[in-house]
Amino acid sequence: MILAATAAACPSIVLARMASQPPVFWDEAFTQEHAAFFPTPRTGIAEISLPELQKGSSIMPGKVNPVIPEVVIQVAGQVIGNDVAITIGGQQGQFELNVRVPLIARNLLGSIRLLSSCSAMLDAKCVQGLQANLENNEKNAEATLATATALNPFIGYDKASLTISEALS
Repeated sequence: MILAATAAACPSIVLARMASQPPVFWDEAFTQEHAAFFPTPRTGIAEISLPELQKGSSIMPGKVNPVIPEVVIQVAGQVIGNDVAITIGGQQGQFELNVRVPLIARNLLGSIRLLSSCSAMLDAKCVQGLQANLENNEKNAEATLATATALNPFIGYDKASLTISEALS
């Protein structure tokens, strides 16, 4: 209903808005996960290392702050807010007339600018500098008990489950 009203009022803007949504959620999901994976120098899963862009935490020496992922999270919040404004502006149009087009255009263009610059920054200052922690990844892969799932077709679920129980004790 809301989308139909918005589409009737300004279909090209709605299509552009819809096209802008997936990157926001992808970038935000990526950065939320990676910000959470770097809490301290010796905690987290330590699969990858972020590039150091500034001095570490003032209360935790040696920590690499996830500044770029945190900026992306903030940008995602702004773009989601812009999307709400666009939706409300689109709802208020009648008969292909919408006096809220300036609101819609400002927020859509602002979101496009934010996403464009933020994506370029995320790539240049974060993604390009990510380094896999091969030693830790190999250790984690060898230590996981999930590999016992591959035994199911050969020894059956019950024996695989027993094997995992023994490995845990």
